[in-house]
Amino acid sequence: MNKFGFAVSCVALFAMAATGFGYTFDDVVVEAEVGAGTKQAMLVIDFGGGNSYAWSYKWDGAATGEDMLIDMNAGTELEVDYHIDPTWGFGLDALRYEGYEVVGDGWFTTFPGYWWAGHDEYVDFLGDTIPAWDNNGQDDWLVAQQGAGTRQLADGYWDGWSQEYVANGFDPVNTPQTPVPEPATLCLLVAGGLALLGRRRK
Repeated sequence: MNKFGFAVSCVALFAMAATGFGYTFDDVVVEAEVGAGTKQAMLVIDFGGGNSYAWSYKWDGAATGEDMLIDMNAGTELEVDYHIDPTWGFGLDALRYEGYEVVGDGWFTTFPGYWWAGHDEYVDFLGDTIPAWDNNGQDDWLVAQQGAGTRQLADGYWDGWSQEYVANGFDPVNTPQTPVPEPATLCLLVAGGLALLGRRRK
């Protein structure tokens, strides 16, 4: 790669970081991997203030967003507080990690906002059928239209959580930030690799 190619690569990395588009699982800084199987999904939790973390989840057969959270609670240092309501099913109360938390206070002043990238076909609250979105790379986050208990995972899907507030009108606005290496760090790694190649050629 010449100097021009290196500069173009760095510009592309900064652009990707600025938009949040185009990430794949290989780009993500993962805290831990849970499960085993041929299917993989990514869990991203944004605690605010630039403190966002990701966990990889693998499985075979069928799995839901609820399954992923419960397995993360059992197999990692991520704390998942939840309850099972006899009518509504799975309910998330809090997520805690590294001294940070996303929490619902029970009085609907604060609540965990649920996001997804990629989903199966489903019927929305208005009774309309929404076609499946086979997410190929995380192009964007959308507010989840199902609860974690009924959200069916598929290979390549992303689930995200963030701290939300009733002051926002129950409309989640704090889009999770995907934890990836800083563009400057990536550029330094590329530059180091180029330097080593240059030495070998001499």
